[in-house]
Amino acid sequence: MAYHPKILYHFPEEAGEPWLPSNGTEGMEFTAAFCDNCLYERWTHHMEENREEDKCAILSEAFLGDTQPKEWQYDDEGYPHCTKWTQFDWSGDDDDPDSDDPNLPKPIPVGPNQLYLWPLTPNESDFNDSTEKISTGSETRKEREKEPQTAQAE
Repeated sequence: MAYHPKILYHFPEEAGEPWLPSNGTEGMEFTAAFCDNCLYERWTHHMEENREEDKCAILSEAFLGDTQPKEWQYDDEGYPHCTKWTQFDWSGDDDDPDSDDPNLPKPIPVGPNQLYLWPLTPNESDFNDSTEKISTGSETRKEREKEPQTAQAE
């Protein structure tokens, strides 16, 4: 038997029977475990374009159709699952049989220095290139402009 997430609850006596969520929370748990991590729901993985071929027909049927998806069943142990579910490879490895498909999303490149973009505890001097006193904001604009002119005149 193939691996699939074991979520919600299980009823061994319901093994092989159709499954339908009884409320929205149950449905959200199911789609988070299965649909959001499935190869067939490509729209979830890149969300850049609204293309029909990226949407899973089973999930669309569940939300919009009048019939219960026949792929949503209790497994042999009585856990709800989708029989068509194929785990999406988040690692970006090319060991997936459909990896040559140009419609599959490409992994977002991550720079080697990404963790060092911003200091964890910034110093005030990191944001001030000059040696001038940093304004506290209590003086008016005219007072700030007047100070350098007075110093030059003396």
